[in-house]
Amino acid sequence: CQAWKNRRPSTENLLFQKSKEQLQELVDQHRTSLSEFCRAEAARVEEGQHSLGQAVQKELAILREELQKTTNCNKRFEHLEAELSRRVEEQMQVKLDTFDRLLSESREELGRALENSHHEQQRQQQQQHQQQ
Repeated sequence: CQAWKNRRPSTENLLFQKSKEQLQELVDQHRTSLSEFCRAEAARVEEGQHSLGQAVQKELAILREELQKTTNCNKRFEHLEAELSRRVEEQMQVKLDTFDRLLSESREELGRALENSHHEQQRQQQQQHQQQ
């Protein structure tokens, strides 16, 4: 009787074994659920990073374009500034040349006027001598 009892598992042992198996199944199910959840979250994070990466790339492209426009504007401004400086210098040179020419002409006229005045004075003096 005792040997029979030892050979066959007790009801408690069977229930314990059954509960242990059920518990293991629950653990496995939860582990599977948790793994699926983690994979889904990782995919979501990766997608978010990808979207964020695309947004950053788009923003960088816009900034590069703006920088290029600014660089082009600066180059154009420098070119216009140099052109304006050259033109102002040319105009100033023309004005200086004109002033020099007018000054020379005025000096020549003044010289002729003085010479004429001197000759006129001499002529008047000669007339006065002749009259006396």
